[in-house]
Amino acid sequence: MLWAGPALASDTWFRITDEQGQLIGWQHESVDALPLGRRLTRERVTAFRIKDHPAARLTVRVVREEDLEGRLLGLLAETDRNGSKSRVRLTVAGTTMLVEGERGKARTMRQMLLDPALRLADGEWLSGAPLTGDIAEIEPGTTTIPRGRIERSKAGAEEALLHYRDGEFADAWLVTRDDKGEVQRAEKPLPGGRLVFERSAEPVRATDLSAGRAVASLRFKSPFAISEAALRGHIRYTFRPRAGAPLAIPETAEQRVREQPDGNLRIDVCRACGTGLPDDAERLARWRTPSPWIESDAPELVAAVRAIAGRKVSERTRMRMLGDMARARISRVEFFGHHSARQAWKRRAGDCTEDASLYAALARAAGIPTRVANGLVFMRERYFGSENAFQPHSWVIAHVDGKWESFDISVGSFDSTHIALTLGNGEPGPILAANRKAGLLEWQAMAEVRSR
Repeated sequence: MLWAGPALASDTWFRITDEQGQLIGWQHESVDALPLGRRLTRERVTAFRIKDHPAARLTVRVVREEDLEGRLLGLLAETDRNGSKSRVRLTVAGTTMLVEGERGKARTMRQMLLDPALRLADGEWLSGAPLTGDIAEIEPGTTTIPRGRIERSKAGAEEALLHYRDGEFADAWLVTRDDKGEVQRAEKPLPGGRLVFERSAEPVRATDLSAGRAVASLRFKSPFAISEAALRGHIRYTFRPRAGAPLAIPETAEQRVREQPDGNLRIDVCRACGTGLPDDAERLARWRTPSPWIESDAPELVAAVRAIAGRKVSERTRMRMLGDMARARISRVEFFGHHSARQAWKRRAGDCTEDASLYAALARAAGIPTRVANGLVFMRERYFGSENAFQPHSWVIAHVDGKWESFDISVGSFDSTHIALTLGNGEPGPILAANRKAGLLEWQAMAEVRSR
């Protein structure tokens, strides 16, 4: 989450551990006085390895200079992800800000006017007072400055700081404070796990980190064995949002969401449980058009679907044929990185996110409205060291033959363990948001619903 800067002359360390208590990183925040203001520096280093993944090391360094009244004068944000580096530099002059970006050999530069009503936030500070309300967001590795909002919710000693971007849930922190209001522990929620930041009285040495330290994959161990009949039937889930966080869970043709009097969320999933997404002409037209991650106007995709689009069959049958095409095209499973539909078509590799983006793009190229759903799905087979568990997942929702329906070429077909948490156009934001929502949901109950 985004935080206001701490007071002058401070030096704070946080240890970063996984849910097993293993040290996988550190965050150092410092504030130094300048003749006419102050300099705030934040550096985070994480190093770990997920089973069947290569070792990962990420360094983020943000340096911000402010005047005596706290107004931004300049900012430098640098990232290094396994040797892939990027840099963003902001320079403020009056009401104008120059934004310069570097990623590899690519260079970008643009000027923008500052909105005096918005505060510029620049990263995940854990010391000092939390920044809430409307913000203009600055993120390392990007030259876009989207608008956002930070809201707070609390239940007991635990407080949630919820980050919304362009009106949609984007990220969250869970924090615990001491009597002075200082954050002693902050948690970044993940599906079935967490990253924990704990205040440390001592600096963390770089030699304490090992990129080879294995961490668990993201998953919820299923509380019950799930039969084939239950997969094809109706399953009811009950969750409690942590810290009373007001989480908006989407309803689809297969998913119904109801808030209970005790604050729990009840989610019913079956083939006919939900009412479907909006189907007015304006939105159906929007979900037929290309997007930056679903490039349905790419010549190779348009050419590929031409024969199927012209077939005199039902839209549902056409959707199945397009799924076979997408499945055959992405023939190599690759869990690293995130690629658009066109990139996945060219690379012939990917995981469920690429499957969903390409499938949605082929459908849009054939005139079928689609959206990408992100959430959880049950995997019986062993996957990254775990089995019989709910994993993060993406699939496609399409409007066929006058109604909405879910399609999944990654696990073979849609079933009642598909829990949709966000909807999008294949872009990374809703995928991250789905993972954060999953981490904010405490599993309370799960039951198979049968007709009498």
